[in-house]
Amino acid sequence: QLSAAHSQQDINTLSDFAENAQLSAAHSQQDINTLSDFAENVQLRAAESEVKLNQEIQQLKTALESATQNMQSKSQLENELKTERHRHKETKDALARKRREVAAKEQQLRELQSQLHVSDRSHHVDRRSIPTAVSPAIRESQCNTIAVGCDVIASGADGNPHCGKVLYVGRIIDGTPEQDYAGIEFDAPVGILGRDDQRCPYFQCKPLHGMLVPVHQVIIVTEPLESPV
Repeated sequence: QLSAAHSQQDINTLSDFAENAQLSAAHSQQDINTLSDFAENVQLRAAESEVKLNQEIQQLKTALESATQNMQSKSQLENELKTERHRHKETKDALARKRREVAAKEQQLRELQSQLHVSDRSHHVDRRSIPTAVSPAIRESQCNTIAVGCDVIASGADGNPHCGKVLYVGRIIDGTPEQDYAGIEFDAPVGILGRDDQRCPYFQCKPLHGMLVPVHQVIIVTEPLESPV
């Protein structure tokens, strides 16, 4: 009986252990299910993170390409700016040279005008009030002074004083009566007459270099070395 009682206790103990084991197994299954769910969530989050990471990588690539293009555009713009600055400097230098040339020309013109003013005063002629009719005494003086071969200064077709050489002195058909004219070949093409010009049978000169000017409007620079034949 005692053995039977002990055996019954052992059976009860084993039964309790079996129940506990079953409960532990049930809890373990729940833990396994929970871990499975957790693993699935981790996989989903990892997939989402991978997609987001790929998107960020693509955005970074796009930004890098854009930055590279911007750098190339910036380099191109800097080169164009350097070119434009170089052109601007060349233009500025050319403009400065032109200004210096204009200043030199203006200085030469002022000197020439001063010489003309002095020469006019030496000839007692006021260029601002040149008479339409000249007295015989003045005409005779001019004719005796101006001769073919003289280097002179006279107004060209542009109204400015120019240097030239006398090729003819005397009357002209269409000129003012009792007025002598000097046929001048200018050094520059500032005249209205030329070679084989029917308007000017008095002398021959280069095209657009010749002009007939009243003798009292001509300033002698140098006289010929010898009188023409």
